[in-house]
Amino acid sequence: MPRVEKAEPSWQTTQLSDAVKVLDSPNTTEDQKGHAIRILRFLGSEDATRELVRRFLTGPQELLWDSEAGLFGSPFRPTVIGEMKAALNNTRGQVRKEFVDTLVNLELQSDLRYRPRQPDGENDEVRARVFDALEVERTRRETNMTDATKGKVR
Repeated sequence: MPRVEKAEPSWQTTQLSDAVKVLDSPNTTEDQKGHAIRILRFLGSEDATRELVRRFLTGPQELLWDSEAGLFGSPFRPTVIGEMKAALNNTRGQVRKEFVDTLVNLELQSDLRYRPRQPDGENDEVRARVFDALEVERTRRETNMTDATKGKVR
């Protein structure tokens, strides 16, 4: 039976470097770029996670889904949130609405107060109040981040 072993850091570094070269090259196809972004998505390193944030902020529309999925699936959630906040604060151009939405959703998923719970005996009314509080907080955070970018969200 095959087994999965922990990746060697040197191998991860090489994979990251090769993927970045493909993504940065004007001579690669969409399929090659798609494969490279999936390498970043599943590489499992903190540096690959940082690169996914950068690609999600500036990359082409065709690569957004895999970039976003990689951010949600990253084992480095605090790194993702920190890098996204820094990118949002340092951006000189417009920011995609998806970037703000993803950051807000990652923050809310990381906040235990807004995680869906289903303890025994919890009724629909309690779940509805938690869901309503989650939506209010989501709207508040999205508004605050949009305001903080001085209208650069598109």
